[in-house]
Amino acid sequence: MDEKSIIEITLGTEEKQKLVQEFNEIVYNPLGGEHYIQLLRKKIYTILPETLINTLTSQRSTNRLVSAIVINNVPIDENIHGSPTFEQTGKLFKSGTLSENIITAFAALVGEPYSIYFEGQELVNNLTPQAQNQFDYTGLGSEVELDFHIENAALQYVAEDDYSPSGLFFLGIRIDETIEPTKTLIADTRKALKLLNPFDLKILYGENFYLNLPYRWREIFSQNSMVKCSVLRGTLNKPRVSVAFYSNMMLPINHTAKMALAHFHQAIKETSEVIQITPGKLIYVDNRFTLHAREPDTTTPLNNIIECFN
Repeated sequence: MDEKSIIEITLGTEEKQKLVQEFNEIVYNPLGGEHYIQLLRKKIYTILPETLINTLTSQRSTNRLVSAIVINNVPIDENIHGSPTFEQTGKLFKSGTLSENIITAFAALVGEPYSIYFEGQELVNNLTPQAQNQFDYTGLGSEVELDFHIENAALQYVAEDDYSPSGLFFLGIRIDETIEPTKTLIADTRKALKLLNPFDLKILYGENFYLNLPYRWREIFSQNSMVKCSVLRGTLNKPRVSVAFYSNMMLPINHTAKMALAHFHQAIKETSEVIQITPGKLIYVDNRFTLHAREPDTTTPLNNIIECFN
């Protein structure tokens, strides 16, 4: 069976209006309390078409997984007049918190929405390019290309629990209309693995690599900033992937492992697809086996995307 990589759906005008009516007045809980999450989940079940609900909830357990879901015509706040920095809340720059409620509600259909303090100080993170991060490897947006990676891949190994998100949601809020939007790339590893030979696969399934923690985590886990692991676990049609191709995140143990990793990287690039995250476009990425990347971002703080883990 050929895997579907990306499903694209457009909400109807009536569905969009109902989402605004139901979610506009809900008080956003930046700490993500249980009552708040349950309220959002209950309401969104009554609005979305059954096919879309089934597509999202199927990501929890089914073998018929998709790598990404694109939902167009999603409502966001009005009167957007700025973009927040890391320390600021998005509510300061728009009419309310409809956008935060919407992304959290969709995330609640797939799993349990959560955040990590290093990523942002609220349940929903703001990804806004900042001058001080202009040349950093960061998801905020910078002039440095952020190559293909699994989000927080090393967090699968640094503690008893797996802190790496199983899925990611992105929602476009604001864009610099004077320049071309930065491209986000999505790569379904199931397609890439079909291009590799059995020997490379064997190497990738072995503990032949050291994986570094994200920069912002290294102070906390200073004694264990690198973990030895395999790139692949699970089956070829439902793999669990641990990899990050940017900067010095991966260290193969020998030349054979280095070549297998290079072949995998090339296969990822050959099978990748482009998505542009624009206002009102909601993107779900299955972070267990789907890599994402960002082109060099020359945009300004006029850009704003919000993000939620699950």
